Parts: sequence; C-alpha cells; structure tokens
Amino acid sequence: MKKLSGLALCKAKHIEWTGDDGMNYDGMLMTPLAGKIPHKRILYIPFLSGIEIETDGNYYLISFLEMDQDVKLGRQFQWLNGGKVEEKDLQIFIQKLGPPAVINAENGHKIREEKNDLEMAKLIFETERKYFKWKAHLRHLVNELNSLNSQKIRQCNDYQETNVIYYENKINTIRNKITEIHNQINILNPYRNDI
Repeated sequence: MKKLSGLALCKAKHIEWTGDDGMNYDGMLMTPLAGKIPHKRILYIPFLSGIEIETDGNYYLISFLEMDQDVKLGRQFQWLNGGKVEEKDLQIFIQKLGPPAVINAENGHKIREEKNDLEMAKLIFETERKYFKWKAHLRHLVNELNSLNSQKIRQCNDYQETNVIYYENKINTIRNKITEIHNQINILNPYRNDI
C-alpha cells in the first residue's frame, strides 16, 4: 500500500471531551481549508511544536507523513507544523492546495459525514492514547520483572530461601499485571461499527 503524505491548510481548534470510559481527553482538531489530510486528525498537543492551546482558531500550513504501520492501530502519521498562515494569505494557499478533504487512511476514500468523522477521530485518539500509555506501563513492568528475576537468582545463589519465596510472589504479581495489560491492549478497537 502506498504511503500517504501531503500538505494542507488547516484551522486548529482545541477540543475537550469525556470518552465512553469516563476519562477526559483533549487534543487539537485539524480541519482542512485546502488540501487533503488523513482521518486521524485529532493531534496530541505536545507532539506538534508551535501549536498551543492558546492558538485555537488560527490557520496553519500542516504537512503529514505516514510512518511505519502499527499492527494494532493501523496506519500512523507524523505531523509537522509549517507555520501560521495569516488570513490575508488564505486564498493563495486555497488555490495552490486544492479543495479540502478528510481521507480515510485505511481505504483512501473521502469521508463525507462530518459528525461521524469527528466521532471516529475522537475514538481513534482515545484508543491510541490508551494504547501508548499501556505500552509504556508494560515496558516498565517488564523492566521491573527482569530486575526481580536477577535479585531472585542472587538470593538462590546465597541459599536465602525466604527471600526467594518473596521474589517469586512479587514476580507472579507482576506477571499477572502484564497479562492484564496485554488483555486490555488486545480488546482495543478504534474502528467500532456503532459510529
């Protein structure tokens, strides 16, 4: 499948919402005025330099580049801020970049219904935030597990059986947490059919 990339003139809007899971989310919604962008268009604010919450409603020249596909989350994009565009220059960019469109990155078709598009973008954003948070927690637990295994081996070598039992219990607890996180990751589905 051909990797997507492009340049678009977008209006940035800070949005906040509460997900179905009761957690609060916020991100920067990119709405194209000219050019095409992928449907994963709610961006995690710290990852987009030069665009802050205070810039809500401003226009930006935004480029995107597809990165390696994630097995669970599908196609992934890197977004770059090409700079703020003044209102007096909007027409120039609209003429150069062509009509605006939000493209479904999974099938390449233009998304027509704005309400469904926004709900889908929110769901994808929520899923990706959870996924990367759980993956980071998983890395932490694996490191902790490796450390405990090393300590257990040292205790075995020193014939300190009570400490070995202590480490085995901690190791089993961490293994159970790792299994729980793997289960949570496996049930994530950013492409529900009920939207």
